[in-house]
Amino acid sequence: METQTQNKMLEPIQPFDKNEILAEGKCEPKTFDVPLKKYRKKYVNEYVDALNKHYMEIIEANTNEIIKLGEAYSELADMYNGLLAQHNQLSASYIVLQAEKSKVADALIKAENTAKEIISCAQEQAEFERRQLEIKSENLRVNIVDKNKRLRDMRIEVTQMCNGVKAQMEAALKAITDKMDEEINTFNNNVSCVEGKYSSDEVTNNE
Repeated sequence: METQTQNKMLEPIQPFDKNEILAEGKCEPKTFDVPLKKYRKKYVNEYVDALNKHYMEIIEANTNEIIKLGEAYSELADMYNGLLAQHNQLSASYIVLQAEKSKVADALIKAENTAKEIISCAQEQAEFERRQLEIKSENLRVNIVDKNKRLRDMRIEVTQMCNGVKAQMEAALKAITDKMDEEINTFNNNVSCVEGKYSSDEVTNNE
C-alpha cells in the first residue's frame, strides 16, 4: 500500500495596514544643531524634507503593491488549501481503492485457483468415467462376440440335429415303405396263390 505524503496547509497572513506600513517607514525630520561646513541649515532641512517626502511616496506606492500582493497571496492560499484538501481526499480515496483493488485481485486469484481445481477435478472425473466406459464397452463387445459364437455353434448344432432327425425319419419312412411294399407283394403273392388254387379246382370239377 502506498504511503500518503501529507502537505502542510498555508497559514493565512494578516491583512496589511497601510497606515502601519507608512508609520513604520516614516522617519523623523533631521535637525542639525551646527551648520555643516558652508551649507546653511535651512537648505539642509529642506533637502532632508524633500528626501523624506520622496521616500514616503515610494513607500506608499510599494505599500499599495504589497497590499495587493497580500490579497493575492490570501486568495492563492485559500485556493491552495482547497486543492490540498481535495488532494488529501483523493489520496484517501486512492488508498481505499488500492485496498479494494488488492481485495478484488486476491478474490480473482482465489476464484481462478478454484476454477482450476474444479476443471482439474472435472477432467480427472471425465477421464475416470471414460476409462470405465471403455472397460464396459470392451466387456460388452466380448460378451456380444461370445454370445454370437454360442448362437452360431447352437445354430450349427441344431442344424446338425435337424439333419440327423430328418435322416432318421427318412430312413424310418423308407424302412416302413419297404416293409409295406414287401407286405403288399407278399399279400399279392398269397392272393395269386389262392386264386390259382381255386381256379384249378374249379376246372377239375367242370370236367
